[in-house]
Amino acid sequence: MTLLPSRRFRFLLGTIAASVLVAFSVGATSALRAHAAPASVASPSQASVADQVAWSMMPVITDVGEERSNFAYAVEPGATIDDAVLVRNSGTSALTLAVYGSDAFTDESGALDIATTEPGSGAIGTWITPSVESVSIEPGGLVRIPFTLNVPADAQPGEHAGALLTVLESSGDTVSVDMRYATRVTATVAGDLTAGMSLDRARFDVETGFWPWESATASVAYDVRNTGNTRLSAVQLITAQGVEMYSSPDAATGLTTLAELLPEAAVSVDATVKGLTAWTPFAALHIAVSPTVLAPAGAEAPTIDQQQVTLTAVAIAPGWWVILAALAAGVFVIIRLVTGRRRPAPRTPR
Repeated sequence: MTLLPSRRFRFLLGTIAASVLVAFSVGATSALRAHAAPASVASPSQASVADQVAWSMMPVITDVGEERSNFAYAVEPGATIDDAVLVRNSGTSALTLAVYGSDAFTDESGALDIATTEPGSGAIGTWITPSVESVSIEPGGLVRIPFTLNVPADAQPGEHAGALLTVLESSGDTVSVDMRYATRVTATVAGDLTAGMSLDRARFDVETGFWPWESATASVAYDVRNTGNTRLSAVQLITAQGVEMYSSPDAATGLTTLAELLPEAAVSVDATVKGLTAWTPFAALHIAVSPTVLAPAGAEAPTIDQQQVTLTAVAIAPGWWVILAALAAGVFVIIRLVTGRRRPAPRTPR
């Protein structure tokens, strides 16, 4: 029995409607699974630092420097600098502190940090030689610790950052507490100061919703590298589909301002941009990093340009296939109806 055009039309419409309902069900199930992900449980914090243990460090007023919060020198290769630090025991317990030089580095958030162990390379930590390896201080006591900065004859021009450390190690019943106090030491070796920055390994991908009008999320990753011999700070901006993500010092915006990139330091940046859509099959994202040279006092800061890169990624929502299938089916139905109506009626033999 041949179906009449009206019945065929209703059959095809029913098939399209069923496909759309299945697609909606898949999208809803995916959303429910996403919301049902188990929450992580944070481990309880541990602390065993005694309140009676406290000390401080401050540079001594010498011919090298007057009142200052840290040690900063402009030196020639091969130079030797003699200086000293005051260590005060402001707690209620006697202290025995290890004293040594250490290297500074840029941590994963783009801020300055101090290495926790004595340096094993030829960096500035090895240039710092305290007059003693350890010191004992009674409560309320004050001790002067001389040290020497020996700059190698082959030291590279530019800024070298480290610290003079005093360290107290104590053991409890369950944890070992390593308390330290660092005073920064920066040596700027004579020569041309250069400033440079690169954006490396930039990439991003888009996670869409089921339908193109649902919210999509972009995951962005790239490396920011200081290619000069001076320190840099940098603000960042990521833009996609009119959504802008600015960096902030506390990362409250989801993107961190890079506070201090030491020479040759690199930081891996990961960010998530929400509120996008997938109306087009490709998404574009723009990254801009604006550096500032942190030149030492009295030095002329070299210039540096903003770094930018534009990326594209495939962003096809699965629902597009349902929409295209529905459109194709609709076109097919219309063509069948039109051609069916134009077909001449069969002639009745006489």
